[in-house]
Amino acid sequence: MCNCRQLPPCVAEIESMERDFAFSGALIHKHYFETPEGDYLEPQLGHSHFRYRCLECGQEWYIECSPEQTPFPAFAFKVNELMRLPSENEVQAAKQYLCILAHGGFSSEKCRMAGCKNHKVLGRELCHLHIPFP
Repeated sequence: MCNCRQLPPCVAEIESMERDFAFSGALIHKHYFETPEGDYLEPQLGHSHFRYRCLECGQEWYIECSPEQTPFPAFAFKVNELMRLPSENEVQAAKQYLCILAHGGFSSEKCRMAGCKNHKVLGRELCHLHIPFP
């Protein structure tokens, strides 16, 4: 059974990123860090496609796969059959949003990147714009 209906409009897989860091916001916003079930998607997950469709419910997705040899959804964004793929700005905005959720918000201190005036995300030295996510 697919999990598309339970997932929010954008999601990211962060388990592979947790090697050295525990994302404090991931427990609170756990549905944002689950991804669509790859077994139900067509075409088969790969590095040459971005638009996928769930065979069970028909939900369409923009998916960026992990760079590993056996790809899995690292980032996914819900789309519909009438919608074009999301723009680069829409994708970046969704990733920044997920980054902020995963970290549990912002610190009161400024980002360590030279010239940046944004606040750091909790537990890190950089802001949501300077941390690669996912």
